[in-house]
Amino acid sequence: MRNSCQTYLGTFDKFGNLKINYEEVEKIHNKYHLLYTNRLSLKTFELKPSDEKFSYHPQINVISSDLAKNRRQKIIDHIINNETKNVTINLNLLNCY
Repeated sequence: MRNSCQTYLGTFDKFGNLKINYEEVEKIHNKYHLLYTNRLSLKTFELKPSDEKFSYHPQINVISSDLAKNRRQKIIDHIINNETKNVTINLNLLNCY
């Protein structure tokens, strides 16, 4: 069933080739011109790796580090106190806190 908002452009000849008239070409061009323009602007703006060495290295302050340690300990305590089965603790998950 055809959607009333959807328009089909072009026709197929007896060999299966798509034929598009000039008016339909203009419609296609207008519809996709912004995508074409964006693609061209991305080609001119290519990111290149930088060889700069930065002297600033961010560090976690003491308060944040203590909060993370407390959170990890609470998770471990919860697992130990509430689980009766053997439990494998994924340290990577604990490190995200």
